[in-house]
Parts: sequence; C-alpha cells; structure tokens
Amino acid sequence: MMVKAFRWASGWNERIFDNTIKLNLYSAWGVIDRGAMSVQASVECKGDNKCEQIAETPPPNLAQVLKDKPLKGWWRFKSVTVNQKQYYLAPKLKFFFEGTPTYQPEALLPFSTYIRCDTKYLQKPTADQGCVMKDFQPVYRVYLDDTDPVTGTSEVAKHIQDAQERTKHHWGRVNTLADEPNGDPLSRLIEGPLQDLNRREACDGRNPRPGESCDEYPFASTRQGAATEGKDDYSWRNMNEKHNSKEGSLRGAWYNSYRVHDQDAFWVRVCNARTPDLCTDNN
Repeated sequence: MMVKAFRWASGWNERIFDNTIKLNLYSAWGVIDRGAMSVQASVECKGDNKCEQIAETPPPNLAQVLKDKPLKGWWRFKSVTVNQKQYYLAPKLKFFFEGTPTYQPEALLPFSTYIRCDTKYLQKPTADQGCVMKDFQPVYRVYLDDTDPVTGTSEVAKHIQDAQERTKHHWGRVNTLADEPNGDPLSRLIEGPLQDLNRREACDGRNPRPGESCDEYPFASTRQGAATEGKDDYSWRNMNEKHNSKEGSLRGAWYNSYRVHDQDAFWVRVCNARTPDLCTDNN
C-alpha cells in the first residue's frame, strides 16, 4: 500500500492552503483482496492562532480499500488572521477490518511542513495577505535572450552567469532542469541602510559611462552582498543602465510574488531562453 500527502499554498495573495491525500493498494490477498478493509480520512489544521476548514472532498466514509483502485481526498483551509502566523496540516487515516477499527498509521502521513501566512508589506506594490510553504526556497530566473536595449535584462543575466562561476561560493547557483543547488543560497536583506552599504562597497568609484550603471552580484538586497557575507567574494560590472534598472524592478515584483521575507533563502537560475529545457547550466 502507498499513501501520499500533498500540501500547497494556493496563491501569494490569498490566505488559503490545501492538503490532498492519495491512497493506493498495490497488492492484497484473502479477504482484503475482496474488500474487507475500509478507511476514514481527515485532516486537521494546527499551529498559531486559528485556521478554518472552508472546503473538502474526502473519500466516502468507510470507503473500501481495493487493489489498484486509488482513493483520493482533498481539504482546503483558510488562515483567520494573517499577521505572521504559521500552521501545519495533520492528516489522519483510520483503517477498519470488516467494520472493526484496526490502527491509525501515523508514520504513513507525517505532518506537513510549516505554512506561513502574513500581511507584511514586503515592497510596494504588493498584496496585503498571502501564504507560502515556509521551507520552500524559490528560484529566481533571468534570461540571456532578453536582449531588447530598453526593456531587456540580458546584460544582468550574463553578469550573474559569470559571477556565479567565478565567486568562491557560487552564490545562488543551481543546476539546469532540476533546479538542484550547486552553490550557496542567497537570503533576502530588507534593511535599506545595509543594502546601500552593499551597493557602495561594490560600485563606488567604478565610473560607468553615459547610459551605463554599475551592477553588483550578489544583489545588494541580499545578506551575501559586497559589504556583508559576500565581502571579498562578489562581482561588479558596468552595463546598460536600462537593463540594470529593469531587472531590479522585475526582482522586486518577484520577491512579492513569492513572499520572500527578510532572511528567506532563494536561488538564481540563468536561462538561455524562456523555455525550461534551455536553461543554462553553469558547471
């Protein structure tokens, strides 16, 4: 028998999260093969403050467990308050043999990772509420084919590609396709004065030409910037100022979309084009 549980936050601007349980019996014998086993399924939301169940499609009560006939249940919850609250989902299965309770296989269904709901303004404009899987480390993507001189970001992408290769820590680098870490993660920095310090350390005195500006990697908005953890292990480059500015705007919106808070870890993937299988592997 195989049991799988899936959890996800349904949107960066909603305080809703779901849990799905799938159960499949792959082999059986005797009376169990003839449907003598049945199951009850439920999911409980636990953690800070209060969350409420707002929808469900559980399997039928005391549903028969039959070989190669999967059972599936789905539950949806909502955070009642979203001021930096954390929750986890506790699924339960209770099996019956010919109508008599047998056991609850807690080991088959571990608690979910923490779900973080918040109303924190990360960087305007942003939604005022949302939930994410707390331990999920998102991947920010930049594109080498985004070459338009006014609206593109390809010069930043090329700088990041080179910097990830040359820095000792290969900051934020992931392998292609699987987004597998291949360096040390970046972590967001919210504090404005420290961001400014990172920028000054990396870019003061670089003398960009007209139409250019200095770009730094790791980003000044990370704790791995040139004046913080990335001291003596960073890169700078003068480039098209419009590319530099555009990428900063896109990244700010991305922070919001993934609700990347102060100190949250993330990765950066350099892609040849906006097709996943063309993403660049910097090995």
